[in-house]
Amino acid sequence: MVALPLFKSLDKPEYEKNDGRIQDVLTLNQSIREIVSTVTSEELIKIFNEIGLPISKIHGIPDVLEDPLIKRRLLKS
Repeated sequence: MVALPLFKSLDKPEYEKNDGRIQDVLTLNQSIREIVSTVTSEELIKIFNEIGLPISKIHGIPDVLEDPLIKRRLLKS
């Protein structure tokens, strides 16, 4: 992931192992927040799909209820 220009700022030796990421988790999470706030969800999904990184958009209840696969299975009262 750090090979991507968008995430290049996270390419630090201390983040190569999980111990280093855990020790700096607050800063790391803030950095990731700042990076992903510069692109849309759709752009981020496309970027991650292109490198084979699993990702999925999280839907709220209204979105789920409007999904065609769910909508046709809902009970009507």
